[in-house]
Amino acid sequence: DLDAYYSEGRRLSETLHRMSPMPGLENVLFPGELEAEREKDFRKHGIPLNPDHIERLATLGDEFDVPLYWE
Repeated sequence: DLDAYYSEGRRLSETLHRMSPMPGLENVLFPGELEAEREKDFRKHGIPLNPDHIERLATLGDEFDVPLYWE
């Protein structure tokens, strides 16, 4: 039953997140949870780029007459 499956998943998630994390860690996470949060942040704020990478993209934009969308 699909409803029971999702209910059990929510119960497991709630139980896991109530657990005390290991020393030095902020919280307990499921596998893939950190990556899902990172993806959500990237979608909202964009993917952070190294300044050298940004500079190279700007150089290529100038070379091929492509305007920089971030300016």
